[in-house]
Amino acid sequence: MVDGGDVELLVILWRSIKGGFDRRLDSISEVFKCFKVQKRTVDEKLFEE
Repeated sequence: MVDGGDVELLVILWRSIKGGFDRRLDSISEVFKCFKVQKRTVDEKLFEE
């Protein structure tokens, strides 16, 4: 099964790739920032339940 967090991460990755390889370093750092935020959000949801 794929949960919502995985889907959101895939969307973020796709947008970063689609954004163009001329900005790939910025995109990669954005992906890591978004991933950290997303992971924290998922962890908070897990603790709520």
